[in-house]
Amino acid sequence: MKWGSFFLMAAIFLCTALLFSGCGKSSGTLQVQGYTIDRTDSTISRDGVTYHYQVIGDSVTITYPDQSTYQTMYQNGGSFSGWSEDYDPDNGVPGDVLTDLVWENAVPKRDTLHWILSFLCWLLGGFILIFPKASWYVCYGWRFQNTEPSSAALILERITGVILIIAGFICIFI
Repeated sequence: MKWGSFFLMAAIFLCTALLFSGCGKSSGTLQVQGYTIDRTDSTISRDGVTYHYQVIGDSVTITYPDQSTYQTMYQNGGSFSGWSEDYDPDNGVPGDVLTDLVWENAVPKRDTLHWILSFLCWLLGGFILIFPKASWYVCYGWRFQNTEPSSAALILERITGVILIIAGFICIFI
């Protein structure tokens, strides 16, 4: 591979990374149905009362000012709820209202599988992008003797590499 091609592919990879670097999870404050959701501090406020929330996987836990808790787990289109012994549904906003509000508006944390899948897509896509001839030999060249990939095949390999890198970035955000 010529150095010019290598630097061109590295520049494309860097530009793709920079393009998607601004697509992080949103933070800041959000107003919904009279509630103020602060994604940075993980709090919900209304009428001067502040509730803390925590999102772990498919579960939302609300901590009330008196330290009682209400938790909802969302699975298979349904939800299951539980609460601490000192939780009083008549004291403040009901827990189901707050957990649903958080689940619909706060950004849940991504599990490890998203990052592993993204990393594998980046790794494979980067290999294919930088070494399209080697990638072609791994996929097709071993089937034939004394063959070389065409320039169209190498371009297609590089396009596949770019698509895999983009897919890796998309895996983080879905």
